[in-house]
Amino acid sequence: MYATFADSLASVLLPLLPILAASYFTTLLCRRAHRRHQPVRWWFSPLGAGAACILVLCFIRLGSSLQPGEYPYGGDYFIDLAYIAESLVAIVPAGIVVWRYRKAYTNVEYAA
Repeated sequence: MYATFADSLASVLLPLLPILAASYFTTLLCRRAHRRHQPVRWWFSPLGAGAACILVLCFIRLGSSLQPGEYPYGGDYFIDLAYIAESLVAIVPAGIVVWRYRKAYTNVEYAA
């Protein structure tokens, strides 16, 4: 059982952070391509997931540096690997964002 409400909330929200961040970064890339009248590329999804991975690892490092003590489950190495793996899973929602933008903007006159 969790000690506080903040611990239980963190157990729900932390796994969603890489997925939401990857979707947001991919949306920014797709909107930029749309604004410049360029086609949306398929590699925007791994790029968005990679940016989310870097962002999440920076937040994890910041959070672990602000609290005393150590992680009980194998140290920082295990936590870093868990969030890198989850950021790799975040390629799927980022791919859905790219698919949606490609489907919405398929006009031949639109692309340069």
